[in-house]
Amino acid sequence: IGGGAVGLDVVEFMAPRGARVAIVEMLSEIGKDLDPVSRSDTNALMEKYTVEKLTSTKLVEVKADAFVLEKDGEHWEQPFDYGFICMGMRANTPMLKALNEDFDGDDVEVVNIGDSLRARRIIDWSRRGTIF
Repeated sequence: IGGGAVGLDVVEFMAPRGARVAIVEMLSEIGKDLDPVSRSDTNALMEKYTVEKLTSTKLVEVKADAFVLEKDGEHWEQPFDYGFICMGMRANTPMLKALNEDFDGDDVEVVNIGDSLRARRIIDWSRRGTIF
């Protein structure tokens, strides 16, 4: 699940090892953020290993041995032996509101930093030269 760089890494690993691979992407295009050379190489690999490409397809539910998918209002199960979820992220801050409420009126400043402020990819950090 996920046709970005990480999902395509999974395809690149599994397909040449003989796995029957399907890649599911919510957007209409797989590898949207890839550079042109990587996109060309990835498309060639997917053609060579007959990777099933399911674009404009949403993940609805994860079961023990199948993903429930939806496209154009139609739902179906996509069975798997190994299922990988390589989806984008949103910042998740469930405790931030509670912390602000708990310390309201006190001389305490609650500061939201890092990925809880804005989810990012590892490549963003490496471009900035940040050391963790």
